[in-house]
Amino acid sequence: MVFAKRGDTVVIVRLLAAASICFCLAPAAMAGPHEDGMAAYEAGDFAAALQHMRPLAEAGDARAQYQLGAMHGQGEGVTQSDAEWVAWLQRAADGGYAPAQTEIGLILVDGVHLPKNWPLAHMYFNLAVENGDPEAIAVNAWLRSQLTPEQEAEAARLKGAWLNEHGN
Repeated sequence: MVFAKRGDTVVIVRLLAAASICFCLAPAAMAGPHEDGMAAYEAGDFAAALQHMRPLAEAGDARAQYQLGAMHGQGEGVTQSDAEWVAWLQRAADGGYAPAQTEIGLILVDGVHLPKNWPLAHMYFNLAVENGDPEAIAVNAWLRSQLTPEQEAEAARLKGAWLNEHGN
């Protein structure tokens, strides 16, 4: 280690240099298949994004499931398929990924791609709020104002069953 003296202060030159190099390289060292897949996706290289995301999604990574679903929904690197989009989105939601829970809730409110089911939508919005998705808060409040007491009770029952099955 090299020390440089400046008056009464000892400056640890190499230590600071090494620390700054480590700090700058830390994000690159922490990058993994998901980050590589997202970088490829954002660059428009959907084939590379798919190569990174599909194995992760099939292994149960909810973020990758969500992204793979989005790619199917938009036909990016794969044949466009609403059925595949919803299936991957459902897997991500059931894996506890809050944005997927919000999106499934919206689909269930609208009744497009899945049958309209407001109690189930309310359950997914509640989960999304608990999992930190701020977008779910307002829509969940609106939906709650539209539900009957019986539908609220059904949503609570569904949530209990979901938590027993998925444990998230």
